[in-house]
Amino acid sequence: MPRGLILVLLSCISLLTACSGGASDDDVPLFDADGDAGADGDLPLSDGDDQPLPDGDAPADGDEPTDGDNDDEIVDDGDITEEPEIPDGDVPDGDIPDGDILDGDVPDGDTPTSWRCDSFGYDLQEGVNQGFSSAGKTRNFTLVLPDDIDTVEEPLPVLFFFYGSGGNMADWVTAFQVRSNVNKPDFPFIGIVPESLGLFPPGKVAFDWDSLVYDDQNPDANVDAAFVGDLLACLQEAFPVDVNHIHAAGFSAGAFMANLCAVAYPDLFASVAAFSGAYFSDPAQTACVIGMCAEWTPYAGENKFPALLVWGTKGDTYSLVLMTFDFAATGQASIDYLTGMGHDVVACTHDYDGHVYPTPLSPWIYAFFKAHPYGTVDTPFADALPAAMQDACAVHEGE
Repeated sequence: MPRGLILVLLSCISLLTACSGGASDDDVPLFDADGDAGADGDLPLSDGDDQPLPDGDAPADGDEPTDGDNDDEIVDDGDITEEPEIPDGDVPDGDIPDGDILDGDVPDGDTPTSWRCDSFGYDLQEGVNQGFSSAGKTRNFTLVLPDDIDTVEEPLPVLFFFYGSGGNMADWVTAFQVRSNVNKPDFPFIGIVPESLGLFPPGKVAFDWDSLVYDDQNPDANVDAAFVGDLLACLQEAFPVDVNHIHAAGFSAGAFMANLCAVAYPDLFASVAAFSGAYFSDPAQTACVIGMCAEWTPYAGENKFPALLVWGTKGDTYSLVLMTFDFAATGQASIDYLTGMGHDVVACTHDYDGHVYPTPLSPWIYAFFKAHPYGTVDTPFADALPAAMQDACAVHEGE
């Protein structure tokens, strides 16, 4: 397979509004210079109807499971309810459960509850947090907490969620179904949805997130890796954190970032879920263009973290002027890369059209993280996959 996965040409920067990838047979190269243009952020709204939302918007909501759903019933029927187009940044009425606070808004007369992390001089609150200082940057993030956060006695897992290029926090809290899963009695957690800085060349070799270049000899140069580390340190001061259940999930450019978390912090992250992603620590998935390279330090951790890899089989590609990103190819390459280092991989496909995040499959993330705490070497899914994943997924055991 030719070397490659992404590096955005300077002449293409104005076209970048959504990171993408694609599905193909195993012998398709990581990029195809003559490939057809993929769906630019299109998201399926109903079976057989690919009506696009505005670039960067999250998939239409409506199929979120309610608290207490059986883990084996991860997806109800795979349908996505058709909804009208949503203007950028807006959230349709009804997407936020009653009583939830969106974007830090507080009902009149109420004072938001906060939790202090002294090392950062910062007060955390439920919802959108602004003005957090990390690596010389002022950062924002959304914090989603279980209802009993002030009385919980057991340490809580921490789950990071990273959206694709052009996305926003509000839409992707909904797309990842964070609020509808945070209170599950068998796996409550602290959810973090960071906001990207919108980084691109020529200012930085990056793709919205600082996820293309990482050097463990100069880790502070990667502002998003530093941001993740600082957020985690702050959370550990403010809340009881289960150090055996720290996980990252993402889609597209956000999947690059989720995978980077495991490479940059091998002693912290228990497992990772990547929807249409890649590993730039794998020589088969790196590339250089005009002297700029998408490349991470090779993974050197002893933690054989399990990985959930998901991609589409119906045109999960995204084309720029001179290249096509093929996430089926990077998915296959990631299986070979990870299993070759001894990591177990659960690889899954979906049949939604184009480069989309399949919102109805979000419960797979929570089932996978619950079953794979830190130190898991042999995935329990090798014995039995959850019922809803059996037709779409296969286990690849580490060598």
